[in-house]
Amino acid sequence: MIVHPFPPLYDEESRILILGSFPSVKSREQNFFYGHPQNRFWKVTAAVFGSPVPVTIEEKKVFLHSNHIALWDVIASCKIEGSSDASIRNVTANDLTPILRAATVLRDAPAGRIFTNGTASYDLYRKYILPVNGIEPVKLPSTSPANAAGPVERLIEAWRIIAECRETKSKAVCERNAHRFFRVYTTNCDAKGPFVVYNNCVWMGFRKPGSVSAVFSDAFILRG
Repeated sequence: MIVHPFPPLYDEESRILILGSFPSVKSREQNFFYGHPQNRFWKVTAAVFGSPVPVTIEEKKVFLHSNHIALWDVIASCKIEGSSDASIRNVTANDLTPILRAATVLRDAPAGRIFTNGTASYDLYRKYILPVNGIEPVKLPSTSPANAAGPVERLIEAWRIIAECRETKSKAVCERNAHRFFRVYTTNCDAKGPFVVYNNCVWMGFRKPGSVSAVFSDAFILRG
């Protein structure tokens, strides 16, 4: 059993919360979030906010606080082989209550402000945390090295939604963003654009001939 080795990052000014699943081996070694050099989290979020990519842990903390971002993970402890989300067993989930209580905006208008970084954290959140707090998460495409096949520009475009919630304290705006997720560029499943709509989901990637269900790198539930 491995226990999460470092604390969440947040303060009373946090306006959005981004959750991973569990720290990778590299992150556990560095004792901070998204420590693998091929993880695109820092490159993507820096591009979203028009900032230089932070390098040191201190620079990363300053970047997060200045952009009102809270970071944490769904899992407090688990059995895991290396960094493989697929191997995760015996999960104990983190309690998000301290973050939601401390950050005024997250406490008063949480809808559309809790994001999960990829499918694993989304599924784990819905299994272990959603039944407790009732707050639906917004799933974003994973920045993990395991999801590195597509161009970073697609990730940046999908992640721009976090900037919209950071810029407003309005509950209505963030709820609308949670329902809209992000702009859908095409509604044709055979289109060559970066996003398509199929089966009430926005799928990220490109269609392969003769396939639909296992084509794309990630999916996002459409609401409304």
